[in-house]
Amino acid sequence: MARISLSVPIYYVTHDIFIFIPESFVKLINIYQLSGFIEGIWTLLVFPLLVWSFLGVLAKHTKGADRITDAWRKLALPLVIIISAGHLTKAVAKLNAWINFLPGSINDPSGLSSLKYIADGIGVPGLMVSNQIVSIIGLFLLSTGFIYLMREEKIINKNSFTRLIPKLVLFILYGIIVMGIGLSN
Repeated sequence: MARISLSVPIYYVTHDIFIFIPESFVKLINIYQLSGFIEGIWTLLVFPLLVWSFLGVLAKHTKGADRITDAWRKLALPLVIIISAGHLTKAVAKLNAWINFLPGSINDPSGLSSLKYIADGIGVPGLMVSNQIVSIIGLFLLSTGFIYLMREEKIINKNSFTRLIPKLVLFILYGIIVMGIGLSN
């Protein structure tokens, strides 16, 4: 795999890491015509199943559930808070990158006269705020979500810290991704 540079936008780095397995599978089996389908199966089925299975096994071993299916049921609602905060952070990052294109889209709705300049790298608007600020906003959103999650766990599970472990793992994984936004251009 190529060496990762911090000057590369984080989307490309994370995307390359995420699709490494399906791309390797396509190359191994030599079915390039199905590469989009294989990537879709990976994105919609295999990867989520791997993540939920890992969290379910973790919950089962920390006495959070008797069976993995019970663990999934108990994890679903609390993890929605963390997953929602992660998606909200992604929305903030995209808004930050795209908001400065709005004046140009109003002045040139078809975009034909702006296309040449943007293709040449001339007149491409920058970010509204730095990616470090977006990362801080994202970490705040995730942390706020985790605080609410802990509050609910306290009510439901009577202060059992071991039942927080799968949720903490997902919080940390999302936190790493959000901190990566601050490392990109």
